[in-house]
Amino acid sequence: LAPLGEGCLSEDATLRQYISGIGDHYADRHRFHNGLHAASVLHRTAWLAQAAGFSQRFTKLEHLALLVAALGVDAGHFGRTSSFCLATEHPLAQLYLDGPDVMEHFHAALVLGLLQECGVLGQLSTRSKQVLRFWVVSLILDTSVARVLDTVSAIHRTQDS
Repeated sequence: LAPLGEGCLSEDATLRQYISGIGDHYADRHRFHNGLHAASVLHRTAWLAQAAGFSQRFTKLEHLALLVAALGVDAGHFGRTSSFCLATEHPLAQLYLDGPDVMEHFHAALVLGLLQECGVLGQLSTRSKQVLRFWVVSLILDTSVARVLDTVSAIHRTQDS
């Protein structure tokens, strides 16, 4: 996570604190959404970005956002879906306004809170904070099943026309 400039995670302690903190939000009791899953998503994302040439085209801040989002994409997951949260009127559904992306909003908020708590955001300019927050939230929200299905449908419509 530390190939970055402009002071992004320039202190090893800040990086270690963030990684440790995000790791604390993955429960090993879950068969899927655990620390191994987080490490796997981070590794596959970094590999794919490199293999597809995105790493060379991204700014260092965009690269940071991609890796932070990959590591935190399922942070705090408790083994239930957004649909479950909506159907059971879970407090998260109320907090995130009964939208289809309840869990993704939860993951994104958790990641942003941890970035603040660990001092990562404090190392960035106001503009860089805005960019990082935008990309982290966008990337995590785009993992929602509802959004993925919309994207797949759009691809099929394009192929059919």
